[in-house]
Amino acid sequence: MSTRILLSTGVFAVAVSVIGLSRSHGQPAQPLKADPGRPSPGINSCRTCHSGADTGQAAGFVKNYKSNEFCLLNESTTWDQKDVHSQAMVNLTGPLGKRMEKVLGYKVAEDVRCLSCHSTDISPDKKQKTVDDFATTEGGVNCTACHGLGRNWQQDHYEEPRKKGDPMPWRAMDPAAKEARGMADLRNPAGKAKLCASCHVGNSSEGKVVTHEMYAAGHPPLPPFELATFMESEPKHWGYPTDDKLKFFTEFAAKSPEKTWPIFRFHPADKESYLTRHVACGAVAALQAEVRQLGADAERAAKPDGEAIDFARFDCYACHHDLKVPSARQKRGYDGPPGRPALKAWAGGLPAVVAAHAAGLDDPKAKKLAAEFGPKWEAVRKATFAKPFGDPGTLAKASAELDAWCAEFLAFQSDTATPIYTPEQSARLMDMIRKAAEATKFSAEPEAASQLTWAYLTLRDDLKKPVAADKLAELEKVLATRVRFEKDYTEDGKKPKPVEAYLGERLRRFAAYDADAFEKAFKAIGEK
Repeated sequence: MSTRILLSTGVFAVAVSVIGLSRSHGQPAQPLKADPGRPSPGINSCRTCHSGADTGQAAGFVKNYKSNEFCLLNESTTWDQKDVHSQAMVNLTGPLGKRMEKVLGYKVAEDVRCLSCHSTDISPDKKQKTVDDFATTEGGVNCTACHGLGRNWQQDHYEEPRKKGDPMPWRAMDPAAKEARGMADLRNPAGKAKLCASCHVGNSSEGKVVTHEMYAAGHPPLPPFELATFMESEPKHWGYPTDDKLKFFTEFAAKSPEKTWPIFRFHPADKESYLTRHVACGAVAALQAEVRQLGADAERAAKPDGEAIDFARFDCYACHHDLKVPSARQKRGYDGPPGRPALKAWAGGLPAVVAAHAAGLDDPKAKKLAAEFGPKWEAVRKATFAKPFGDPGTLAKASAELDAWCAEFLAFQSDTATPIYTPEQSARLMDMIRKAAEATKFSAEPEAASQLTWAYLTLRDDLKKPVAADKLAELEKVLATRVRFEKDYTEDGKKPKPVEAYLGERLRRFAAYDADAFEKAFKAIGEK
């Protein structure tokens, strides 16, 4: 009989694109009203231009500026009809939310502990939050949550050029200038990874924490975070700048290849695999998000009257696992002393591969970071096992040092304008991920196996080396090869399904995970 806590591999997805309020040629749209200093919480004005290239005011921009070659212009429609982010508040007010409410003793649709991830914060600079600080009637996690639709840039981004024939000025503006105006730089893989991880992993300083109490009340376990796969599984309401369909970027790269990174955060496809840097940044940002929560808990626990570190910071399956003898865990061997829960296996698995890969890059900074990762990760692990549920004092210190390493790695990824992940280096990282997934240390853990599998398959697709359909189908029988599949989450193409419609099956499938079957199916994939 299985007592494993079930994991949803598709409750949430990421949102990345260029969305904003817009206006047709010569006719300004009326932005949603907002209090002075507050960003707009809404999506209604976005729909004006982002509901289709031939819909509403978008047609004027397509005619005059070929805006459909810069972004898809269908972002709002995709969000409305297919994106589970639009159901974030609905899931709080639905059957599962109601059941959790009874157990937790507070209204989940009105509590900032839930709204911080399930709604849109319209007062980002305010530390003490109330329900009034969230857009609870604007469809949950809307454009503002990811793109930062600040009132200071809403009109700027659709301003027309002063001189006829010139491109729209917002397009060529420096990313730092856009961020200063309130727009998140989601073209930067490091910035994108940190923003997405703040909800999909957690952020204590922003009140975005899923606790053991919430899990016990019925909150679906968060799936392991792998940025590139989440992007691919959204479904995408954007195109990559390396895609042929977005001709603006291919033409820009042909004319000014030295400016593709400073302005648009990409390199031409023959210079760098677009998704590989996302894999690397996503792995480290997820680790940083997890270790920051661990450190915050450890600091509180170290105080004389402090509470113990929340159980949610540790591997759930150290306690909640299949009652089999011998189990996959016993075959693999324990990560530390038996009886002392370890950290989540997936949190350090992919970052370790990314760090090891960096040692082979022709960059002194990369080599330095690669050499530093192992000792810092080992210090956190050692502090975790020093006592049951960790030694708070040493764990807080070790977590802070690993957090600093993560910050330095992500800064390196943002600041290094030269192509790091050439097709050859991307193929090398892909092969290293494959070897890690085949190792019993990770194949015995369904979360770690999922994250590594997702990263591997996504890189193969990006490098135009897709897995044969029959072999992929065999692997799909063992574990979900994507964090979500659109067909499982949409209802007649009109709107995303509520969480209750798909969660049970996804969790049952996860509970049935078999390490031996995974190893066999994964090894059969091969490279050809």
